[in-house]
Amino acid sequence: MPSGTRTRLAIAATAVILLTACTPISFTSPALTSPGQQAPYDRDEFGDGWSDVDGDCQDTRQEILIRA
Repeated sequence: MPSGTRTRLAIAATAVILLTACTPISFTSPALTSPGQQAPYDRDEFGDGWSDVDGDCQDTRQEILIRA
């Protein structure tokens, strides 16, 4: 086998190893719903909303809108 072919094969093998190492082993797909059904929703999973970090009576959302 010519030297250039060996080099290309070595590079390809290394790429496969690296890509395989970065691939997640397990994957959990999100629960899918049938048409007409809604996915379960729990507002508590999203926290308390916007906070007023600096105490100036403007929550984070308002601070960003003021900057824009």
